[in-house]
Amino acid sequence: MRRFCIRALVLAGLTTAAQAANPVFEAQAAAARRLQPVNRERVTADLKSAGLPASPAVWYAVPAMSDTMRLAWSYPEDGRLNADLNIVAAQDEFEPASFQLYSFADKRNVTLTPTLFKGEGGATMPAAALDIKVVKLWFQNGNGWLSYFADVGLKLIPELLLHDENMIRVDMEGVANYARLKDASGERHVWISAPRELHEATSFRPVADPFEDAKTLQPVTLKGGEFKQFFATLHVPAGQKPGIYKGAITVAEGGKRLFDIPVAIRVLPFTLPNARPYFDLDREMILSFMGGLSLSRIADLHNCDHATALRKYDEYLANLRNHGITHPSGVDQTEESLNIIRRHGFTTKPLIEAKSFAPWYGLNFGGRMSFDQMMTARDGARQCAEFYQRVLGHTDLLCGYGDEQGTAFVATHRNFYKYYHDYGIRIGCAGHEALLYKGGYTYGYYPMGGEPDAHERIRPWNEIGDRYVGFYASQHTGPENPQFFRRQHGLLGYFSNLSLVYNYEFDLLNWNDLATHTYKPMVVAMYNCGGIVDTLQWEGFREGVDDMRYATQLKLLARDAVASGDTGRKLTANKALQYLALLNRTEMDLEVVRAEMIEHILKLLALQ
Repeated sequence: MRRFCIRALVLAGLTTAAQAANPVFEAQAAAARRLQPVNRERVTADLKSAGLPASPAVWYAVPAMSDTMRLAWSYPEDGRLNADLNIVAAQDEFEPASFQLYSFADKRNVTLTPTLFKGEGGATMPAAALDIKVVKLWFQNGNGWLSYFADVGLKLIPELLLHDENMIRVDMEGVANYARLKDASGERHVWISAPRELHEATSFRPVADPFEDAKTLQPVTLKGGEFKQFFATLHVPAGQKPGIYKGAITVAEGGKRLFDIPVAIRVLPFTLPNARPYFDLDREMILSFMGGLSLSRIADLHNCDHATALRKYDEYLANLRNHGITHPSGVDQTEESLNIIRRHGFTTKPLIEAKSFAPWYGLNFGGRMSFDQMMTARDGARQCAEFYQRVLGHTDLLCGYGDEQGTAFVATHRNFYKYYHDYGIRIGCAGHEALLYKGGYTYGYYPMGGEPDAHERIRPWNEIGDRYVGFYASQHTGPENPQFFRRQHGLLGYFSNLSLVYNYEFDLLNWNDLATHTYKPMVVAMYNCGGIVDTLQWEGFREGVDDMRYATQLKLLARDAVASGDTGRKLTANKALQYLALLNRTEMDLEVVRAEMIEHILKLLALQ
């Protein structure tokens, strides 16, 4: 009887979801019906104007980073028919390219396979250096792509980057997402877009259930009259010989070749440094998020033994490192975990989110700390210093205390921070103006609740000196738009003299965009039993980090050139610095800026 009631409840929920108002998707569906015949005519006309023969399928090279939602019925206005994919990257850099396939008729079992890439003088780059994923359209909150606030209903959004597009099944009639669970007993699908009222009743466990992506790209299906986007990420091997490399992506149906998509790669003659603040080249930026997974959390999610948890944590950290994170968040403050992140090459000096060992006094509405409380705080500072000195060999630590606290809290607690200053330990707090006016002199880092280009809120902290200043909340994570994510976490804050990237939140576990009220899940990447599942916004973050790394490379070379005493080098450096200084930070074309920075870097390298 109980099973029957639960099943009836789920079926009722499915019916409710299918019948619920989804105004944005309804508009999308109407656009699809209207545009698909128009698109067929436009693609046919493109072939004719390019002097190409009729073909059962074509491709369009499109920018990997774009504010445009590439939907199945959206003609690529910025695309180039049957054009090469061009990638420019430094040694050991990850750099994406993208394209859309269009087929005039349904095609199944379509494979995409990269070839060996060949350069001058016999140099090669392996085919495995290019990782191809399909951009999965699925239903997300009605505010998707634009905001972190929740909205009624669902709409289609390009977000997930998958090797197996069937990991998620999208029901266009029922307006629903389903997760594929696959094990030795076969396949089954679980509804994962239930309204919040039903979400808690579902038994879906994305990590504990057999729900994961494939390791390499699986065959895809092309629906006639629709566009399908692919994302190809190149990882240039460390030490790769600079130069031009050429290869292709072979597209075949059922083993029969359809065409080759030419790929041209330019490997630059340098490796990118870690990003440093625009105004201070003598220290590195902290690049992270609030939130993330720890070793203990991964062990709990996978319900696994310690050896398996270590392997899963290694894979998780490698993904973070490869996406530009320099200081992982949510790390267990144990000797084991701290040694693990050091082994992965993460920066632990300074160490973020260090444990303060101070108790929580909770004097949110002010008051005076007692002598005993002050002495307990002093003991906490000593314990903190002793632990990290033993484990890391230093006390260059960033310890958080409180969150978005008001003036009374700051005025009450600020006096005990001096005990941490005695050891060179920084206390910080995310929040607003109260932190500056009541405690700016004693805080050592400040995630500011505001925009990354809030110059007048950033300036005082930098002028006080020796602070790490970042932003969060405007916007929070959540929007899937990769170009917005890139700008927000990259050059916009960089040119505003931020030294910390630390937005809220690095959510990985919420696969249902309707599971929360007020805010949509603040997702950057996803996580299931196979590990991190890539997204467009996660790739946008990496591009934003690399923008700052290119700017750092340019500024370091310019500093050396100015100090060289060589007039030609100095003027070339000044021209490069002038270019950066005159950029319109809110409207700059990030692709153009990247290309211009590369040109200036190469000119400075040629004069060394």
